[in-house]
Amino acid sequence: MQRISNGLASKVLAASSAGFLLALAPGAASADMFGGGRSYVALTGGISFLDVETTGGADLDTDTGFGGAVALGWRYPEGFRFELQAAFEGADFDGGGITDGDISAIEAFVNGYYDFKDSGLWRNNVTPYIGVGLGGARVKVDAGPTDGDDYALGIQGLAGLSFALTDRSELSLGYRYLWLDEVEIDHTSLDTASHALSLTLRFGL
Repeated sequence: MQRISNGLASKVLAASSAGFLLALAPGAASADMFGGGRSYVALTGGISFLDVETTGGADLDTDTGFGGAVALGWRYPEGFRFELQAAFEGADFDGGGITDGDISAIEAFVNGYYDFKDSGLWRNNVTPYIGVGLGGARVKVDAGPTDGDDYALGIQGLAGLSFALTDRSELSLGYRYLWLDEVEIDHTSLDTASHALSLTLRFGL
C-alpha cells in the first residue's frame, strides 16, 4: 500500500510540475483561456517549523527552517482564485534515532483561495483570505548513513491578509499548515507536517 501511495504521489508531483511549466508557456495565461480571470505571478519566502515523527513515535528535533515558492495564478471578480505552485522548504535536525542531518521537500500544489473582498479593513486596502491546496512532495533526508528520498501526497491549509500596493500588486502576510503522507527513507518511516509564516509579493500580468 505504501508503494502504491508513493507511486501515485510521484505521478501527482510530476503532473503538477508539468502543468506549472505549461502554464508558463507564452500565451498560456491569457484571460480568455480561463473565463475572464486575471492572471498573476506570486513570489513567496518565509520560515517554517517542521514536525517530523519517526518509526516508533520519536520526534526529530528540527531547527527553524526556511522556504520559498513561486506560483502562477488566476483571480476572478467574485473573489475566487486558484494557482499552480512550486515550493521548497528545509531544516536541520537531530535526534529521533537518526544522526544529525537535514530534511527538505520539493513540493508542487494546486491551490484554491477565497478573498474576502470589501472587508472594510483600512478602506478596503486589506483583504483577508483562506485557501486549501492539494499536491505532492519529494522528501529528502541527508543524515550520514540515513540518506535517501521518497514521494508523498499532501494537503495544505492557507490563510492570511493581503495589503494592496498598487492596482496590480499586493503584499500578503500568510500562514500555512502542511500535512504529508508517510514516507519511508532507508527503512525509516517519517510522518511530516509543518507550520509556516511567509510574505508573498503578487503581481498582476
